Amino acid sequence: MADWLAHERVTEEHVRTLLTTYNVSPAQLLDTFRQYRLIAEAATFADFANAGDHELRLWTSHTEGKRWFSRQLRDFRKKNPDRPVEERQWTKQYLTFLKEGERFYREYIQKVNRACGGIPELEAIAHASTEEDFGESQSTSTPTITREAAVASCHRIVIYLGDLARYRASDKLDRKPDFGPAVGWYGLAASIMPSSGLGHHQLAVVRLEDQNHLQGIYHFYRSIAVPQPHPHGKPNLGKEFDKTNAAWDRGELIQKGPPNDPDASKRMLVGWFVRFHSMCYKGEVFRGHAELEREVLSQLSNVIKQRPLEPTLQRMLLTNMAAQWVAGEDYQSRAKLLISMGATLTSAKEDSENVRLHQSFFYYFQFNIKTFTTLLQLFYDDLRNLLVNLDDQDIELAAKLTPLGRRLLPSLRIYSNWLVAALTFVKGLFNEATVGASVQLFWYTYARVIDLIAQAFPIWDLEDVDEVEYLLEEDVDTRDFTPVYDGKTRMKWINKQTGEKKPCCTDKNVVRLSPDEEMLHRVKGFLADGLDLASSDEEMPIAMRGVRIFFEHEDNIEPLVVKPVEHKPPPPKEKPKPVSYAAAAANGHAKLARPLPAQRKASASKPQSRDAQLSRMVDDLVDDDDGNNPVTPPQQHASNPAVVTNGEVPHVLQDQAMHDLTKAMKNVATRPDVTVTPPAARPAGNMARPFAGQHERMQSVSKLWDNGQGPASSFPNNLPAGTPFGSPMVGVRGHSRGNSASSNRSRNSLNGPDPWASDSAPRTLPDSVVPQTVYGNYSSLDQTGMGSPLLFGAGGGPWSTGTRRGGYRNVSPPNGQGG
Repeated sequence: MADWLAHERVTEEHVRTLLTTYNVSPAQLLDTFRQYRLIAEAATFADFANAGDHELRLWTSHTEGKRWFSRQLRDFRKKNPDRPVEERQWTKQYLTFLKEGERFYREYIQKVNRACGGIPELEAIAHASTEEDFGESQSTSTPTITREAAVASCHRIVIYLGDLARYRASDKLDRKPDFGPAVGWYGLAASIMPSSGLGHHQLAVVRLEDQNHLQGIYHFYRSIAVPQPHPHGKPNLGKEFDKTNAAWDRGELIQKGPPNDPDASKRMLVGWFVRFHSMCYKGEVFRGHAELEREVLSQLSNVIKQRPLEPTLQRMLLTNMAAQWVAGEDYQSRAKLLISMGATLTSAKEDSENVRLHQSFFYYFQFNIKTFTTLLQLFYDDLRNLLVNLDDQDIELAAKLTPLGRRLLPSLRIYSNWLVAALTFVKGLFNEATVGASVQLFWYTYARVIDLIAQAFPIWDLEDVDEVEYLLEEDVDTRDFTPVYDGKTRMKWINKQTGEKKPCCTDKNVVRLSPDEEMLHRVKGFLADGLDLASSDEEMPIAMRGVRIFFEHEDNIEPLVVKPVEHKPPPPKEKPKPVSYAAAAANGHAKLARPLPAQRKASASKPQSRDAQLSRMVDDLVDDDDGNNPVTPPQQHASNPAVVTNGEVPHVLQDQAMHDLTKAMKNVATRPDVTVTPPAARPAGNMARPFAGQHERMQSVSKLWDNGQGPASSFPNNLPAGTPFGSPMVGVRGHSRGNSASSNRSRNSLNGPDPWASDSAPRTLPDSVVPQTVYGNYSSLDQTGMGSPLLFGAGGGPWSTGTRRGGYRNVSPPNGQGG
C-alpha cells in the first residue's frame, strides 16, 4: 500500500507541474491524466478507509485540468475568431478530457458497488443490469468495503459526474448545450444521500444557469434544511434573493410569453411567488404585504382549480416550510449566541439582525398557515360539491376522489406532516395579535375538512384498503427534510413489522398498488392525523364527539352531508367492549363496533372477497396501547390562463369564511393569553425527488451501468422553565376538555381516475425503465412580546418543470464534437 501511495503523490505533483508549464501539449496532458487516474484508483482501494482524501485530491486535479482546457479554448476563441478548424480541435480535446473523466468515474462506481456487495440506493435508482452489462474493467485487488463507506464514496463521485456534465454545457462544447445530464447526476446524489445538502446545492447552481429563480431558491433552501447542510447554502441564497429583486426592478422576474400561452397563468403565479419570498426574506415591514400575499394565494387557488400544477406546487410548499424553519433556526441561534456573550434578554431581542429574522419568521409562518388553509378549503368545496350531488352515496370510495382532490392529496399529506412538526407554534399563536386570526381560521377549516372526510370515507370502509408498504412520491421527496420530520413522521416511513425503512416507490422490485388504492391510502393517513389531533389528551382547538369533529365547541358541528346508511345488524352474541371512534380509527378496531354493512356494489378494482379484504386491517396504524398516536398514515402543468387582476381572493380568505369563523368563535369564551415558548427538541430527519426531473436523470443514470437520523437539536431540553431557552409551553393557559363529553378521557365518549392511470392492476417498473429522476400596510407585528427569544427557546429545528431536455446522444454531431 505504501508504494501505491507514494506513486500517487509523485504522479499528482507531475500533473500539477504540467498544468503550470508553458506550451505543454494537450495530448501530453491527456496521457498524464490517464495514468494518474489508474494510479489514484489503485491507491484508493488499497487505503479505502481514507477514500475521501484520495478522491478529493484526484478531483482537485480534474478541476485544475478543466480550468486549463477552458482557459486555452477561451483565449483561442478570443484571439483567433477566424480559425474554426483549430477551434474545433481545441474543443474536441477539451471534450475528450471531460469524457475520459466521466468514463473513469462511472467505472469506479461500478467497482465500488461490486466491492461492497451492492448499494441498494444506487442500484434501485439506476436499475442496475447484470454483471455482463458492466463490460470489462481493470481488475483491482480490493479489501472488504463497508456499505456506509461505499455509499459515501459513490455520493461524492456522482457529484463529480454532475460537475463534469455541467462544465460541458457551461463552456458550450456541444452544438446544443444541455444541462440535463448534470441535473440527472445531482438528483441521483440527493436520492442516494438525502441527509446531505450537496446535491441540492449543485442543482440550484444549474437551475440559475437557466435563470429559473423558483427552482434555484427551492434547491438552496433544500441544501440548508437537512441534517448535513451545505456550508455555502445560506450566503448563496441571500445572493439569489438580491438577484430576484434586481430582476423585478428591471421587469424581468415574471417571464413573458405569447398572448395565448396556456402556461401564462403558471408563469404569473411563479413570478409573484418569488417576489413575495424575496420581500419576506428581507425581514422588513413593507407596504403592500397583505395585498401581495392575497395576490399569490388567489392565483394559486385559481391555477390549481383549472389544471395540474405538480411538481411546481410541491416546490412552492416545501419552499414555504423551509423558509420558516431557516428563519426560526437563525433567530434562536443568534439569540443564544448573544446571551452566551453576556447580552441581556432585552438587548438580544432588540438586536437588528434578530429583529429582521423575527419579522421574516412571522411572514413565512402566516403564509404557511394561509396556504394550508387555501388548500383545505379547495378540497372541502370540491368534495362537498360531489357528495351533495350524488344520487347514491353508498358508492365505491375511489369514486369520491375527484381530479382536483387527487391533485391536492399529496400536498395535504406533506402539510399534515408539517402541522405535526410545527404543532407548538400553530397552537401557541392561536391568540397572537398579528397572526392569531389566520391561525383560528385554519383550525376552523381543518376541523370541517376532517369531519367531511370522516363522513365520506368511513374508517370501517378505509380498513378495506390495502396497506402501502412503500414510500409514495411525496414521502420519498421529503426524506430528511427537517421542517416536516419528527418522531411521528419517522415512524410513518418504517415498516412496523420488520422495523426497517420502507422501500421507495421507484425501487426496482417494488410492485405498486393501483392509483386508486394509493390515493385512498393518502386519505386514510390524512384522516388518521386529524383524528389523532382531535382526540389528543393535550389541549387542542379541535375536538371530537362520537364520529364528528368540530372546532372549539360542539355547537359548531355542521349538519351531516352524507346521510347515514341504514343497516340491519344481527343479534349481538356478546356485547363488545365500548371503544371510542378515534381509538377504532387508530387501532384498526372499527370492525368491532361497526354495524353490518348493506350489500355494496362489486368493485372492479378489488376482485378479492370481502372477507379477505376485511382481514387486512390497519392494526399497524398505532400500537394498541397508543391509540392517540397513529404512526403509519396511512402529480401535471397549467393550461388555461387564470391571471387575477382585480385582487380577487380565494374562497378561504373571503369575508364569508371569516364571518363563519366569527360566528363560531362567539360560542366560546375568550381564550386566555397564551405564553409561547419553543418546541421541544426533536430529531431531524429524512429528501429526494423521484418524480421531478425523471427524464433528465435517465440521461445520466442510464449510462452508469455500461462502459461507453437526523442530528440532535442544538438546544438542550433540560433547561429550567423561565430561562430564555427553557422548556416549551410552560405555563401555557387554555381550556381543558378533560371533563367534557367530547374528551377522549371522558366516559361519555366511550358510548358514544387518478390522471396517472385508470386500471387497478398492480404496477411495477420494468427493468428497462429508469425513473427520472405591493400594497396596504402590514406593520403591526408586536415587537414587545413576540420578539423574545422565548418563542424559539428550547426547541430544535430539529423540484424541474422546464422543457424536456435531450440527454447524451450516441451519435457524433458535426465538427467532430462527439456525444
